[in-house]
Parts: sequence; structure tokens; C-alpha cells
Amino acid sequence: MTYPTRALAAWAVAPLAMLILIGCGSNHPPAPKPEFDPGEGAISGKLVDSDDEPFDVSLAGDSGAKGIEIELLSPARGVAAATFPDKEKATFILSHIKPGRYELSVYSVVTGKRTIAGSAQVTVNPEEVTPATLPLTVTPLKDSP
Repeated sequence: MTYPTRALAAWAVAPLAMLILIGCGSNHPPAPKPEFDPGEGAISGKLVDSDDEPFDVSLAGDSGAKGIEIELLSPARGVAAATFPDKEKATFILSHIKPGRYELSVYSVVTGKRTIAGSAQVTVNPEEVTPATLPLTVTPLKDSP
């Protein structure tokens, strides 16, 4: 049996077009986006290592990304907000933040193995998403006598 060339081409391309339209069967939810109301701002940040590469979140041990709490510290109010990094990427978002100067801070202990720490200053402006880079340092714990 022979098929007209155009009909065959359309038949071969249709499944490919469907895969593109439905996202190749990907079940990944859309990435969260920073949000803010009028008068507020947001922070979109990334965690980096000493080489300015994305931080390896698996260094937080069995807790994974939940072992690295990122706190937004305000001189006037203490902890203004907190979040955890994305478990696959070393990124984070803090939404609905009042404008002002803050410190991003991480201090985590992986029991018996290491500490993970870092801080960075950030200024949040109204109706803006502030980009932030938070460098983290990993320090092995010394054996106890």
C-alpha cells in the first residue's frame, strides 16, 4: 500500500507536535514565582558555594533542602521571614516582604559531619523583585576527644 507523501508527513509530525504541546509528558509543577502586593517587594535568590557555583543541597544530609533554612533578618523585627531552597536547584524565593534592609542568613549543623553557614545583605524595594546571592561555607566538624 502506498501513502501520499503529504499525508505521511503530517502523520509523522502530529505525535511530535503533541509531545511539544503537552510538555513531553513532564509532571514538573511550574516554578514558583516571587509575589508581592502594592508597597511590598520580594527576593529571588540563589545559594552558591565558594567557587560561585550552585550550592550542593545534598550536603545538608538526610534532611536535604529542609536542612538549610534561609532566614531573612530585620534589625528592628528579628526574623522577618524564612524559607528553604528548592530541592533540585539551589534557589529560593521570599514573597510579600516589606521594603527595607535585611540580612539573609543560614546556619545549619549536619550532626557529626559539618556546619553550613553564610550571610548576605539585601535591600528590598517596593514593587520590585530583588535578586540575591547567598554564599555558603561548609566546615567539617572536628572529632570530639
